[in-house]
Amino acid sequence: MLYSLDEICLIPAALSKVEHRGDVNVFTNKNNYPIFTAPMASIVDRYNAYTLKEHKLNVIVPRSEDFNMRLAFFKDGQWVAFGFKEADVIFENLEIGEGTVLRMCIDQANGHMESLLALCKKYKDKFGKRIKIMTGNIGNPYAYRHYAAAGVDYVRVGIGGGNVCTTSVQTGMHYPMGSLLIKLKEEKEFIKKAIELKADAILISQTVTQKDVHIQNLTELIELMEAEGLRDKMIVVCGGPRISHELAKELGYDAGFGANTYADDVASFVAQEFVKRNSK
Repeated sequence: MLYSLDEICLIPAALSKVEHRGDVNVFTNKNNYPIFTAPMASIVDRYNAYTLKEHKLNVIVPRSEDFNMRLAFFKDGQWVAFGFKEADVIFENLEIGEGTVLRMCIDQANGHMESLLALCKKYKDKFGKRIKIMTGNIGNPYAYRHYAAAGVDYVRVGIGGGNVCTTSVQTGMHYPMGSLLIKLKEEKEFIKKAIELKADAILISQTVTQKDVHIQNLTELIELMEAEGLRDKMIVVCGGPRISHELAKELGYDAGFGANTYADDVASFVAQEFVKRNSK
């Protein structure tokens, strides 16, 4: 079951020390709201951008504005949206002095392109902390992990979430925002725990496999680990009634254990694989 934000509510604590909404500090350490405007002509233009900034919002100048005006804003350190080709040309010829931080939103309706990920990684590697990059939008939680591993600072999540956005209608692609955000958090916690424990091996069990969902789940985990740069650092094994060793290898696992295999078989494989890897 997948949920939109309209289907999720916040349950208040039984008791709270907060007596008034004015007691809550919602600002970031830069004294702004943790809110970015959508880089859309219906939201921001050259006339209201400064007004929105005065009200402590993080403003992104949209692609609909004049290119030279956007370039000037960008070089002044403001958040500005550019298309894929515009960004590539700008970055290729860009020089950033020490102590300067520039901010760009590479605005794409389809944030799942390998070429977009490669572009972001190329210029984050080149400029490091001197450039802040935001990109997206994405509608697959595992795409986020690839961008995070590439060093992207902000990823726009969700497709067709706005009242005037027609991308989902036109393309048929969507992932309910509530479930998308929950999935991102869950996967982040899973990998965080594996790193925290310095895990040598991860064992995955897939028992309920309606509509071949086990294949999707197993594939997404490998993609997640590859995005984090962890795949080659850990032994990854899967098992379940519909798992075979051949299927597991095809999906990127070190081994698979299905019917007529036992815990001893799994333990033996992991132990031998661990010894083999650490004796090199």
